[in-house]
Amino acid sequence: MTMETWEKVGVITSVVCAIPVVWTGVSWLRRKKPIAEAIQRPIDSPALKAVEKPIDSHALQTPVTTTRKTVPISPMEIVSKIEGVPDLQKADLFANNYKGLHVEWTGRLSSASKDGWSDGKLVNINLICPYEGDWTTPHALVQGSVPLSDYPELKLAHAGTRVTISGDIYSHNTLSIGLNNCHIAVSLRATNSATPA
Repeated sequence: MTMETWEKVGVITSVVCAIPVVWTGVSWLRRKKPIAEAIQRPIDSPALKAVEKPIDSHALQTPVTTTRKTVPISPMEIVSKIEGVPDLQKADLFANNYKGLHVEWTGRLSSASKDGWSDGKLVNINLICPYEGDWTTPHALVQGSVPLSDYPELKLAHAGTRVTISGDIYSHNTLSIGLNNCHIAVSLRATNSATPA
């Protein structure tokens, strides 16, 4: 057989083998809804709303450079205003006025621990804010998580170390405020003393 003949045999074999595949595809498409109907899905469909939902950044945080404006409010101002209203009004006051605000606060490191849910990739930190004053000064506990790989200096930080944290307010509990999307700056010059340097 010549090369031309083998080419013709190859083409015929390919066409014969492709017919069952094409037939199966056509049969499957006939059982499905027309494509035009699927394309004309309304914009407010539940499928699109599910895609638009924000990802829970508390689950696994990665450093994000942000240009959001920092709101000049202290953690004690937030805590005192929320604690000053009746219990049934606290959640609404927090959600309507403080949740989502971008803040930056400086405090003393109270504790740092590896997050068990992230296989140690995140470090949960607790700060006593404000940094100024001694342990008897009224204060709030500020909580957040950061990737240990981005802040290896946390491995050298002792309780009482000065830490500046920025992030978005996402939770409130009696005398504590939780932040997400956190960034920190650790000042290793501070000592473990109760009075800041």
